Amino acid sequence: MNVLQAERLTFAYDKSEPVLKDLSFYIEQGSLVTLLGPNGAGKSTLISCLCGLFTPRSGQVLLNGKEILALNQRSIAHQIAYVPQQIRLAFPYKVRDYIAMGRAPYLGIFTKPGAKDYQSVDDAMERMGISQLSNKACTQISGGEAQLVDICRAIIQEPDILVFDEPTSALDYGNQVRVLRLIRDLNTQGYTVILTTHNPDHAILLNGVAALLDKNGVLTIGKAADVINSDSVKRVYGMEICVDYISAVNRIACVTCAL
Repeated sequence: MNVLQAERLTFAYDKSEPVLKDLSFYIEQGSLVTLLGPNGAGKSTLISCLCGLFTPRSGQVLLNGKEILALNQRSIAHQIAYVPQQIRLAFPYKVRDYIAMGRAPYLGIFTKPGAKDYQSVDDAMERMGISQLSNKACTQISGGEAQLVDICRAIIQEPDILVFDEPTSALDYGNQVRVLRLIRDLNTQGYTVILTTHNPDHAILLNGVAALLDKNGVLTIGKAADVINSDSVKRVYGMEICVDYISAVNRIACVTCAL
């Protein structure tokens, strides 16, 4: 079953040249899709279109067979949780309260999160190893901590599809590994997961579907081992690079070397 489908999707900012040009592809339920590409290729723009945040110049995005722009925000939020690169908040919400906002699609207009909602928050924070941030203001935590906080917020939203825009960009090595493991585990639990990254290793280590978007708006999508190779990396990133695959039982690793 296709949970997301782009049909001849073209997007441009104002009257400028299109960033995305006539893209058509689908994402199956339960997929783990890693979107790669150079700066300015349109990765963040593409996932914003897939989440219904941007209106394309032409074409459409279908969410479970329905045009996403025809759905209301609550309906979309029941199906998709989007984790941006950065939290931009003007008010110093406590981290625990900010994460609890992820329950908003299930609450009435004047209903506050209850004990069960906050238990979900505490469980998610413990899972991500950030329980110590519970009473801190969101305006007083680091960029890496903020990414982990926003991932918790998405998890307790209980969507079918999780969309992450560069979830490891501000994280140290240990937290990068922790987040990649979490993404893999969430996919194993049945979530459809889409993430952007600049690191080809991530696509191979997650061992799912890779989508490579070049600066000309051309999208190549397929199994990671088929899409990520020395030739494709050279075409998209413009540099000679060696991609070696090391496989073992239940484990796949990728080593990229540009030196």
